[in-house]
Amino acid sequence: MKPEGISELQHLNDPTQRFTQKTGHNSEESPRRREQCHHYPKDPQLEVNFYTGTDEDSDIAFQFRLHFGHPAIMNSRVFGIWRYEEKCYYLPFEDGKPFELCIYVRHKEYKVMVNGQRIYNFAHRFPPASVKMLQVLRDISLTRVLISD
Repeated sequence: MKPEGISELQHLNDPTQRFTQKTGHNSEESPRRREQCHHYPKDPQLEVNFYTGTDEDSDIAFQFRLHFGHPAIMNSRVFGIWRYEEKCYYLPFEDGKPFELCIYVRHKEYKVMVNGQRIYNFAHRFPPASVKMLQVLRDISLTRVLISD
């Protein structure tokens, strides 16, 4: 039995994944003194992993990690070692509103789109055919996942 949030993939040529944010985060200011913070919350609020094996210790061909209000981070993990992070600063998310996240697997890259807008192209670090498992984690409600050829 697979842990919750994990699906095995037969193969991955041109998948589209769609996600909806679970709940909005309170954007109202506290009446107390406003403090400036530049650190991320401990855990991301959205994480998508494309694994090359069928367990969480496998290499990760592509990871999309998001702390709302901060840049998205994309990376891969090889033999347990994270490679160079790539950051995307343009994120058309609106606090508390549903969104559509699409990750297309193209010939040379993953094309990441939010609400129909391209936000980033992440060059393949593993052959796309090596992906065997998709994992979606954190503070979201998943309404649909599409994997198509």
